[in-house]
Amino acid sequence: MSERILSAIEALEFGAEVIGGKAVQLAFLTSHGLLVPDWCVIPSHSLQTTLSPNLKLQIEAWIQQKQQQGFLYFIVRSSASVEDGATKSYAGLFESYPNLSEIEDICEAIECCTASAKSERVNFYHASSVEMNVRMSVILQVQIEAEKSGVLLTADPSNGSRRHFLISGLWGQGQGVVDGQLDCDEYKIDIGHFKIEKSIKNKKQYWALANKGLQLALSEDGKRQMSVLSDEEIAQLVAHAKDILKLKKGPLDIEWCISKNKIYLLQARPLTSLGLDQALQTEWIFDNSNIQESYGGMVLPLTFSYASSVYRDAYNQLMKLMGFSDVQIQQQDRRHSKMLSLIKGRVYYNINNWYLGLLLMPSFGKNKTDMEKMMGVTQSVDFVVDQKISFSQKIKNTLPMLFVLNRLLWKFAKIDKLVKDFRTRFQSISMSVDTDRLQWLSPVEVFEEYLSVRGQIMSLWSVPILNDFYVMMMSGRVRRVLEKLSEESAYSELLMGDEIESLQPTLRLQKMAEDIVKSGVSVTEALKLQSIQTQFYDYISLYGDRIMGELKLDTITYRQEPLFLQQLIQSYVKDGAQSKKSIEEINQKRTATEQRIAQLIQKKMGRWKKSRFVKDLRKLRKGIVHREALRMDRTRSFGLVRVYMRTLGLKLHEQNFLNQPDDIHYLTLEEIDKLLSAQFVLGTPKDLIALRKSQYQKWQSVLLPGHIKASVPLRPEAEYATPATETSIFLSG
Repeated sequence: MSERILSAIEALEFGAEVIGGKAVQLAFLTSHGLLVPDWCVIPSHSLQTTLSPNLKLQIEAWIQQKQQQGFLYFIVRSSASVEDGATKSYAGLFESYPNLSEIEDICEAIECCTASAKSERVNFYHASSVEMNVRMSVILQVQIEAEKSGVLLTADPSNGSRRHFLISGLWGQGQGVVDGQLDCDEYKIDIGHFKIEKSIKNKKQYWALANKGLQLALSEDGKRQMSVLSDEEIAQLVAHAKDILKLKKGPLDIEWCISKNKIYLLQARPLTSLGLDQALQTEWIFDNSNIQESYGGMVLPLTFSYASSVYRDAYNQLMKLMGFSDVQIQQQDRRHSKMLSLIKGRVYYNINNWYLGLLLMPSFGKNKTDMEKMMGVTQSVDFVVDQKISFSQKIKNTLPMLFVLNRLLWKFAKIDKLVKDFRTRFQSISMSVDTDRLQWLSPVEVFEEYLSVRGQIMSLWSVPILNDFYVMMMSGRVRRVLEKLSEESAYSELLMGDEIESLQPTLRLQKMAEDIVKSGVSVTEALKLQSIQTQFYDYISLYGDRIMGELKLDTITYRQEPLFLQQLIQSYVKDGAQSKKSIEEINQKRTATEQRIAQLIQKKMGRWKKSRFVKDLRKLRKGIVHREALRMDRTRSFGLVRVYMRTLGLKLHEQNFLNQPDDIHYLTLEEIDKLLSAQFVLGTPKDLIALRKSQYQKWQSVLLPGHIKASVPLRPEAEYATPATETSIFLSG
């Protein structure tokens, strides 16, 4: 190749081995119309220890041409073959010489720049590098007298976030930013919402152009605490960076300067050694305070997928019951499908989605507090708050909210009838199911029948959710009065009593234990007696699914294993009489506490407040009685689903789709549906099940807090900690 300098356009034809990495990047920017100070490059094959006369003539001709265009000063910049690469930048290893005007000085700087390829610091860097062959090219560029300069990174090196741009800026030349010697103003831009975080420093010094180079100068007093960049300039820099990103994929390190209101791009190199994006993407709050009662310990995929679908259908039905339109329900459907989350095998409430649902209801603030208490959330979450909205927007929101409120109050007034109708219809559906016949059906037929029965049951399920809201609101009223009296501890005592259906299994067990004691024989012998045997199987018929972990489909209940019930009865035989006595004491304690609180309210708040409290307490107790009865029905519905899934597991095992029947619990409902519909991605679910079993085995030893603040998607290796504070998301309420 001939000995010559290359213009910016000519440089496009060559790669880094000829013109160096920095020139390759500049040629790219120039060719796409971005504002780059005029430049040329002396390729590596044209450079020797000293410049040839021919090359000096070409350099002098180029300089004279630029001088005629009004450019008086120039900068000599390195462009090594290894410089500004995709994996290593070699930043700061090679020499550059700014603010030169005389041809002799420029030629000397080019020779020194060429020699820097073999400097001690480059050799030291090479000691641990495989890139030993450095070919040096040199860039000759017009010198811009910058009023402000800096660097823009299109990602945050601290966490790899591609959502945030970082800009560092100083007055004058950019040397103080690049080498980190001077304090710079820092700007962090959230590209998604274009929010700017500013950190303005006391900029006492800056680099100014001087004879054959740069010199430190003192900043004017008025500029020291002034932001280097205006918001408009920040927006322009971000726009330039986005334009480059459209052309060059991957995070970039961009050098820039501003002179006479023009933004010049001096370099755009790959941002090396950035690593994975580990920034907080979307922060969610998870809490399992109360849900552990139903889904304690490890929860397998089948149970989680079923529970999630139940929540989705139930809350869609509730919105329908409250008078929301089909369009509004559809808008909330995705949120309803994500009320629960699964973290390392444990079920959590997705608090974000629960609270966002509350915004659809009147009195968000009170409802939020009441729901936190109902759900057992011990750390109040403040990231969802009412937003201050305009008067016109309030008027616009009032009518729909009043409609929801009136509809809600109307349903509350009919809660007794709604619960009664629900229980009658639920019993009719559950009694109509003949589970014995499932053994003669094919897997597809079993699953289709499950879907049919599930659909019938879930069409009713808005009533239990409605009653939960009724209890939540009545509980809030009662609690607020007790808090004013500093009698919060009395709350649980006021709600005790044996009329609650969840106590009926206990009472029946006590009755069996008493009869066995009276019979004078062992439990095993007593169960052969007709009267005891009748009570035993009646209990299984009514409460055979009522057991610890009853909502986990893999739980073995009394219905599947009656021996467990026999063992439970044995424990009641030992202390049944004592339990009976404790229930009587509970009833007495509740009556005494109610009388004491009523007298205290009348004394401190007046007769009307006392009357209101007694009515609210009566409504709350009624709601809790309904809630416990409905929870019993929920237990029975899960028991019914358990029969379908166990039958399905047996049949799939018989057909060699599962290694053992219980393996079905490691598949989700959606996967089972796809398996039975020839849509399963894998040929067999066995490999997927084996993988999940291995993962669950590892999770067994992992301890998780009950309250988690985390970024989604969740990272498998993350260590979750209880958050000390929450951030706020403002939403219209």
